[in-house]
Amino acid sequence: MKNDTHAALKAMMITLLGFTLIGCGSSSTPKNNTAKDEFISLDKRATYENGYLEIDGKKTTLHYSSFLGVLKNNTPTPLGIGLFSENTLSPLVIMSADEGSFLLPNFQSFTVKNDKTNENYRCKDITIQENESQVVKNYDTVLITGHNCIPNDINKPNKDVHIKLTESMIIGGASTLKIVNNKAYLNTTYTLADNLLVRGALGTRAYNQIFDLIHNHPNVKTIVEQQVAGSKHDAINVQTGRLIRKYGLNIHLESTSQIASGGVDLFLSGKKRTMESGAKIGVHSWARSDDDGKIDIQGFDLPKDSPLHVSEGGLQYIKEMLGDVIGEAFYFFAVYVAEAQDIHLMNDAEIEEYQLLTE
Repeated sequence: MKNDTHAALKAMMITLLGFTLIGCGSSSTPKNNTAKDEFISLDKRATYENGYLEIDGKKTTLHYSSFLGVLKNNTPTPLGIGLFSENTLSPLVIMSADEGSFLLPNFQSFTVKNDKTNENYRCKDITIQENESQVVKNYDTVLITGHNCIPNDINKPNKDVHIKLTESMIIGGASTLKIVNNKAYLNTTYTLADNLLVRGALGTRAYNQIFDLIHNHPNVKTIVEQQVAGSKHDAINVQTGRLIRKYGLNIHLESTSQIASGGVDLFLSGKKRTMESGAKIGVHSWARSDDDGKIDIQGFDLPKDSPLHVSEGGLQYIKEMLGDVIGEAFYFFAVYVAEAQDIHLMNDAEIEEYQLLTE
């Protein structure tokens, strides 16, 4: 699903229920000339801004965010959004709500885990301040302060907790890329201890992971997509696909692989595209969301001659990957076979008809 980047940040972090916002409507820092474009070229990493968690003046870098849920009887119950450090699989911060969903939680509190001191804090009195990013052009950051946060140890004093959350972290996606021998295994969805489900997406993080893979591990020629859902950032996801195609990497699906939406777009970029029996490929219409996270427009509702199929839907990219004739046919098949909130699992005949596999 396609989301306007600023709408995504505002919807998730700025208009949050129960938060006091400072400087709403405009950034509190002046325009600057130091920030860089997010995407420069396929020869460079994408520009990305990390955040941080600060307690007692000590900062821990935060690298990415993801929707969280708890699995009960194989069904995820929404928990909120987790903020992660690169070196820890478990979230350092969980922003949650009494009621919420994976799409748009209304945060009323956050919990902080301090691995260095083995302390946890619960913060409910929260203010945030919006600033213009000094790193990525046209992006924002928010400084979140939890006042008098309550520790899990009643003998410890209450503390203020500070979090810098960046737009890169919100729309950059959450993905893991693990190298084993001459293959790299890509996931955006995985389960941690205590049935904690991390439901990420493709985006700037995946682009930089694959860029680093290409330049630091030239022996790896195949990416294995395992559990790869959609993209949080379609404009970057298509550049990730172009990067894969430029360097001639292959993409393989195992018998247990499940890919959908932006994960399928990425699959199409493989020089060789192979799959084992049992793998699942899901497609649906693209959509654009408004500031409240609700679908504003979707390709499913548009005629074929709408210019939005090019400007919003990625028709040109699909044609680059599959060729003009097959690419256009597959694009409109995917757009009209299922609405954005639904999914269609392709059968063998459809996979063959649209030449998704090269062998």
